[in-house]
Amino acid sequence: MTCEYLSRGGLEMINHSYLESSTLSELSSHFNSDPEFRTLSLAQFLDPEFYSILQKELKNTIFERDNRPIMYRRETAEPGTEILSLLSNSDFGTILNQILGHDFSIEKSTLMRYGVSDYQILHDNLVESPGVDVIIDLTDDWNDDFGGYVVYTDGDGEFLTLSQKGRMLSIVDRGTSYHRFVKYVNHYAENRWRTFLILTLKVEI
Repeated sequence: MTCEYLSRGGLEMINHSYLESSTLSELSSHFNSDPEFRTLSLAQFLDPEFYSILQKELKNTIFERDNRPIMYRRETAEPGTEILSLLSNSDFGTILNQILGHDFSIEKSTLMRYGVSDYQILHDNLVESPGVDVIIDLTDDWNDDFGGYVVYTDGDGEFLTLSQKGRMLSIVDRGTSYHRFVKYVNHYAENRWRTFLILTLKVEI
């Protein structure tokens, strides 16, 4: 399949302001300011034109229903050509490397979408090994009242709810204490989808 990004001469994928060395230094300091729970969200991370290309690709992506009763209900897909071009982009790697302060490898990449009645709960069988999540929000036309929040919790009352904004990138170091769930999507969402790409990173320390 032809990559539209490459066929159009390599337009910018990422908001160039995030490539400035002073900005990266500030972002790294912010991410590492709380060693107990390191997290950072970057608004308008993706270039608008490239984001439009991703939205076009998503419309042609085949998602498969992925249900495990009492655990989760959702649809998943493998990343397409345009998304893979982002993951292999040197600027994307540089930004994550500078913020994390270490080299990393992508262990897993999955497109997920949640529609009406979809969810993911906390469950012992879904507990992941310690790692870093990178979530790229690909959702448009979404209202907070629909549900579908991505939430991290340590099980002792501490919560982090990620903002729901298209083009946003969030980095969450789950460590050994934090785990992820997705709040139930209610009927107000109608035929809309809460869509995001989730990467699991292995950080070389």
